Amino acid sequence: MNSETFFQRYEGMYDSLKVIIESSEKRVLGDNDDLFSENINFFIKSYLITICTYLEAFLQDIAFEYANELNSRLKDADIPHNFVHWRIVKDIKDKELNFNKIDFSVDKKEISDNLSANPYKTIKLFKRQFKSEVQQVLMDENKILRKAFDSQGIFSVCD
Repeated sequence: MNSETFFQRYEGMYDSLKVIIESSEKRVLGDNDDLFSENINFFIKSYLITICTYLEAFLQDIAFEYANELNSRLKDADIPHNFVHWRIVKDIKDKELNFNKIDFSVDKKEISDNLSANPYKTIKLFKRQFKSEVQQVLMDENKILRKAFDSQGIFSVCD
């Protein structure tokens, strides 16, 4: 799946959520729906958390796809594992020798452990290339979540 397909999938999820939010807004403003009117903060927090979850999942899917693409290109290049290990580590132990071609396969858990809403954890993955962009996205996400859980400022979340 390419990044455009991922984007379309998550854009569809976001658009569906927007329909739910608009329906909720109509219920609060027009229908005198006590369930929604009395629990508006709960619903707003739920929608914000859902949006942030979509963003995090999208970033993880893109990172996983990109890591697999890079690994595929490395494998196609037939680079010996020991050469790369020697250049990175410098002092190779016998037990670390691997007489296969380089393989940096990752699984989704490794991605989710390192790419999360925690900006300090995530920045390590993007230290050189996209540090400021990723940090800004994560800080904005955390700001939204903090405001969502602050009982005073629920209506100024998207300022």
